[in-house]
Amino acid sequence: KENITGGEHWHVMPRWLLAALAAGRDPVSGASLASGVAPVSEMLTLEDLLTGFATIAREQVGATVRIATERGRTPEAHRFHFESVLLDDCLEHCLDSRGGGIRYASQFHLFGGVATVADSLMAIQKLVFEKGRYSLAAFLEIVRNDFAGQEPLRQEILNRVPRFGNDQPQVDELAGRVSAIAFEALDAADNPDGHLLFPALYSLHQHMHWGSELPATPDGRLSGDPVSENQSPVHGADRAGITALLNSVARLPHERAPMGGLNV
Repeated sequence: KENITGGEHWHVMPRWLLAALAAGRDPVSGASLASGVAPVSEMLTLEDLLTGFATIAREQVGATVRIATERGRTPEAHRFHFESVLLDDCLEHCLDSRGGGIRYASQFHLFGGVATVADSLMAIQKLVFEKGRYSLAAFLEIVRNDFAGQEPLRQEILNRVPRFGNDQPQVDELAGRVSAIAFEALDAADNPDGHLLFPALYSLHQHMHWGSELPATPDGRLSGDPVSENQSPVHGADRAGITALLNSVARLPHERAPMGGLNV
């Protein structure tokens, strides 16, 4: 299940990508994250993979909104939260902020690891679909073996495949696509209580914990390493200067998210 803490709901997008590459099965637990995801043998283009990614995003985000809504209806959710004393509506109604006191009930859905996903998609596009050096199944076998015996390939991915944060439109646009898929999944979620659903590309410090649980990813990241944080590139991937970094970040769909984080 997605990590739900208070009014913040964290979504681990690299986990979705790995699940999309495993016919919808969680890379950590093996449980199904979504049905109807095509097996790797049927993924003939990057669009096929993005379709599977979007299927998992819709299922996981929809489930998180539903769980958060149900929790918000329980008495345990209405314990006192100090911010209530700072909000006019709560004082006027003598109700806690999470117990009906605020005028506009909201959920904050925070999507992490966008650069790890974009860089992974770029590696697959270049090595599998464009150059045809590997079948998708063969490349994934290398990744699942944590690049054992394949350090030259891993270094090639890290140093020669375009990576988010260097003002390279092809990979930057993939980061934008991934972000839009996440935001669209939130827009499509069943929202019976009419909560305001706010998305963000944000991880705070969670990217380290998420990475510690995840196996290797196609971008050359090894098992247990952190995934990318906030809206930032993978650590060390941006090598073309601050303007190039900001140009890459500017290609994300900021008009759809009222918040986010960037480490420069």
